[in-house]
Amino acid sequence: MNAQEMYRKMLAKQSQSSDAPPFKVSAPALSIPDDTTLVVFGGTNWDNLGKGKEAHTKSAPNLMGPCRLVLPGVKVAFVATSSCSSHCIALSASGAAYAWGRNQCGQLGLGDTLTRAGPTEVTALQGTPLSAAATGKHHTLWLGAEGDLFASGSSKEGCVGPSADKRREMEATPVAVPGLAAGAAYVAAGGAHNLVIDREGTLWAFGSSECGVLGNGTDGQYNKSDSSIKLAYATEAAPLKVPKLAGRKMVHAACGPQHSAAVDEEGRCFTWGCGGDGRGWPQKHKGAPG
Repeated sequence: MNAQEMYRKMLAKQSQSSDAPPFKVSAPALSIPDDTTLVVFGGTNWDNLGKGKEAHTKSAPNLMGPCRLVLPGVKVAFVATSSCSSHCIALSASGAAYAWGRNQCGQLGLGDTLTRAGPTEVTALQGTPLSAAATGKHHTLWLGAEGDLFASGSSKEGCVGPSADKRREMEATPVAVPGLAAGAAYVAAGGAHNLVIDREGTLWAFGSSECGVLGNGTDGQYNKSDSSIKLAYATEAAPLKVPKLAGRKMVHAACGPQHSAAVDEEGRCFTWGCGGDGRGWPQKHKGAPG
C-alpha cells in the first residue's frame, strides 16, 4: 500500500464516524531549548563549493564531523542553508541575524560582496526581529517576526522582489518585499525562486519561472530574439498567488533547485516544477501543482 492509498483509507475511516474531528495539519513548530549549540560540518571553502574544483584546503578544510561554532553571548534559535546555497544564516532568540559563506551577489545582506568565513551580524536588519530565513543559490529571504519580508542577493531573476534597483543585478543590503497584505508566515527558497505562505495560509511565489517552479501554469520560456535560438525564462519579481492552490490553507512549503512542494491543512501534498529524477510526475516539467 502506497502513501496515497493509506491517506485515502484514513479519510474513509474517519468519514464513517460523525464524531471524529476533522483531520487538520498544523504548520511545523519548534521549541527552543534552554541551551543551544550551533554545529557545522562539510565543506568550508565557500567560494569553490559546487564548482567542480578541489574545495579542501589547509585554510578551509572539509569538516568530516560536527564542529561547534561559537557565537559568544548569542542563543541560536534558527539556522538556514540548503542544497542550493553555499552560505548560511543563523538567528538568535532575540531575532538578530548572522550570516557567513559565499557572498558574490550580496546574499549575506552585509552591504558588500566579500566572503565571510564565520558568522557576521547583519546590521542592516537591527531593530527588526527575525523569526526565520531561507537561502537560495545567490539570494536570501529574511522573515520578520511581525510578518515583514526582506530579501538580499541576486536580483536579475526577480528573487529579491520588486523593490530591487533595476539599474543593478544585486541587492547587497536587504530590501523589503511588498505585496503580502496579510503578512508572511513561512518562507522557502529554491535555486532562483521563492515560496511564501502568508498569515492566512495563501501560497505566493516569485522569481524565475524556469521549469514551471512558480506554479502559474507556464515555464516562461522564450527566445531572446527572433533570430536567436538562445532561450530565456520570464521572471516575476512581485509575489503572485499560486492559482491552483487558491482557497486552500497551506501550512508548509519547500523548494528544490528546480521544483516546489507544498502541504495544505488537510495533509495533501502538491508538487510542481522539474519532473526529472523521480520528483513526482511522469512528464519532464509540470507548471502547476498536482
